[in-house]
Order: sequence, then C-alpha cells, then structure tokens
Amino acid sequence: MHQVTRKGGKLFEEICGYRPEHFIASNSPEPRELEKTFKEIGVKYITRNKLQQYPLGDGKFEKQFNWLGKKNNWGQIYLTRNARFEPSDPNVQNDIESCINDIDIAFKWRKPAVISSHRVNYIGTLDKDNRERGLSQLNDLLKIILTKWPEVQFLTSPDLGGLIKSNK
Repeated sequence: MHQVTRKGGKLFEEICGYRPEHFIASNSPEPRELEKTFKEIGVKYITRNKLQQYPLGDGKFEKQFNWLGKKNNWGQIYLTRNARFEPSDPNVQNDIESCINDIDIAFKWRKPAVISSHRVNYIGTLDKDNRERGLSQLNDLLKIILTKWPEVQFLTSPDLGGLIKSNK
C-alpha cells in the first residue's frame, strides 16, 4: 500500500502539476501507518470519520475519535463532516431539510458546515433519473443555503484545511 500510495502521489503530481494536499479514503478504511506515506507525498489534510476505524488485521479494528482540526502524529489536519446530503439514498427522507438543519447547527456553534455527498447522487450511467433528481435537489439545496446564509463561502477541502491551519 505504501508503494502504491507513493506511485499515486507521483502520478498525481505529474498529471496535475502539483502535489496532492488532501486525502479521503474510498469505501474501505486504510491502516493508520499510511498517514506517514500521505505526508511524504504532500498530503496536509485528511478527511476522517468522527469515529474512525483503523484495520489491525484478522477482522479487528482500532477506533479513534476525531474532530475538525485535530492533528495526527505527522502534523496533518483531520477534516470531519457534520452535515449529510445523499439524495439517491432511498432510506433518507427530507434530505434537503435534514442537511439544512445540520448546517444550521454547525453555524450556530460557529463551525464550518462540512457536507458529506457522494458522486453516486449525481451520475446517470445506470439510471438517468438518478442524475436529474440528484442535480435538481443539489440545485434546490444550494439556493436555500444562499438565501438563508447569503454571506456563505464554499471552499475546497484544502482551502478549509488551510484556514484551520492558519487559525482563521
């Protein structure tokens, strides 16, 4: 995994012209030891679950509690999500209302709203209606956010991490 991560970091830099600053895992948790390798390839910010599970092998996991701005042993800053917008999830009702409520809570605590949303909500390869529905609901969500909080700023993960790092 370390070799693959280093190779991926090198390819990223060759293709994009700069080193990767942010890492977010796919669906599977990776070993904590990879964070050092992330640091080697330039990663400064890592999105983690609030309760992160690191695999130890044999089906065992080590759990770690995280919060927005927590630093790991390598000085990397963890970014955690505090809002959710997954319109393609059939188990979620009132997704826009729920996300707005999460954002409202974050702002009342004077915290940034970090919204979890995945590309599955906006693709239509298998179901074009999924794409149309997801993009329409995202549009509705953004309109509500801009109406309710006209001073809101939208940031990338590295931008948010940079603000946290600079204590702003």
